[in-house]
Amino acid sequence: MHAEPVPSAGTARSLLALRHALADPLSSASLKLDLVERRLAATDPDVPALLERVRAVKHDLSAAGHILDLLLRLAEILAEPPQAIALSELCAQAGVRPAAESLPSTVLLRRKATAEAVRHVAGFLAARTRAAAAPLARTSVRDGCVTLTLEAAAGMEPTGEEFIPARLLSLPPGLEGAEGLYTARAVLEADGGRFDLDLRDERLIAEFSWTAPTEGT
Repeated sequence: MHAEPVPSAGTARSLLALRHALADPLSSASLKLDLVERRLAATDPDVPALLERVRAVKHDLSAAGHILDLLLRLAEILAEPPQAIALSELCAQAGVRPAAESLPSTVLLRRKATAEAVRHVAGFLAARTRAAAAPLARTSVRDGCVTLTLEAAAGMEPTGEEFIPARLLSLPPGLEGAEGLYTARAVLEADGGRFDLDLRDERLIAEFSWTAPTEGT
C-alpha cells in the first residue's frame, strides 16, 4: 500500500527559491570563465592545456545549470494538485492503449505531470527496442495497488555493456532520456506511488503503481 498524495505548494515555492539562489552564482561563474577563456585565447595561444581546462569547467557548469532546470520541473510537479482521474482517461492522455476490460476505476494523482511521465517512458521504451515499436500496456489491481505496466514490444538494441535499469533513475550523465525517467519517478512518489524499471528476457518493463481506490471512490 502506498501513501496518499498531498498538495505540496509550499515545497514547490521552496524549490523555486533554491533554484534561484543557486542560479545566480553559477551564472556569475560562467560569465567570468567566458572572460578568462577569451583573454587566454587572445593573449596567450600557446597554453592549449589551460584553455581546455577552462572549457571543461564551463562544460561542468553548463551541466549543473541543466540540473537546476530539473528543480524548476520538480517545483511545477509539486505545485499541481492531485485529482481523481479514470485510468482510461490517463492512458488516453498519455497515448497508451491497454486492454479496455483490464482498466480499474479512478486513481488520485497529478493528471498533467503523470500523463507526461507515462508518455515519456513509453517513448523511452520504444526507442530502445529493435523494432522501435510502441510498448505493450496492461493494467491490474493487486496488493491494494493500481498498476499500469508498459512492456517493450521487442528486445533491446545491444549496448555492448552491462545494462542496469535501476541506474537510469539516478540521472546517469550522457544518457538521452534519463531526465524524463528521473522526473517520472518524482511524479509517482509525489502522489504516494512507485515507479520501477526492470529488464526481463531482454525487454524493458516499466511499472507505475498507485494506491487502489477505496469503496465508493
